[in-house]
Amino acid sequence: MNENIKIKKCPHCIKEVDVEASRCPHCQGKIFVWTRGRKILAGFIIFTVFILVISGSSNSNKTPTTSSNTTSNTVTATGPQLELLSYNCDKEYGYFTISGQVKNISGNSLKNVTAVGSTYAKDKTFINSESTLIEYNPILPNQTSPFKVMMTENPQMSKCNVDFKYLIGGSIEFKDSSNVVTKK
Repeated sequence: MNENIKIKKCPHCIKEVDVEASRCPHCQGKIFVWTRGRKILAGFIIFTVFILVISGSSNSNKTPTTSSNTTSNTVTATGPQLELLSYNCDKEYGYFTISGQVKNISGNSLKNVTAVGSTYAKDKTFINSESTLIEYNPILPNQTSPFKVMMTENPQMSKCNVDFKYLIGGSIEFKDSSNVVTKK
């Protein structure tokens, strides 16, 4: 056999095939080939997940501080970071939507702020919750951002509320200045 030809085993019939083959010449089984593009994509995905895990663990371990760092997710110990200006609950086309406006009332830019919408039955029994990033990321000091949380409608859903947290990390204290509206 030629020493320059690299071989591997077919995962279907276990016979030797050329390393670049996408089909086995013996059983015609499809063979996955790691092309250069696939290797680069896999490396990028692994790198991205690694960075998210590292940044998430560093954000969740932070203690309250009054730092003036404008790009951190630190929590100010002196009070609310956000003000919930308005939100409403709406049932339409098989979805329950919680949408509204939130304002950054801290002196810092806040990254990866997530709106967490929860739904309840008339008797205040919890039904479901979903979360989504608010529209502006980061939300700058004194900036107002819209948000919209959607979930599949359950016929028992009649009330909702909103909380805020960091994508990877703890909850965010906020001031509620809203008058919630539920549309049926």
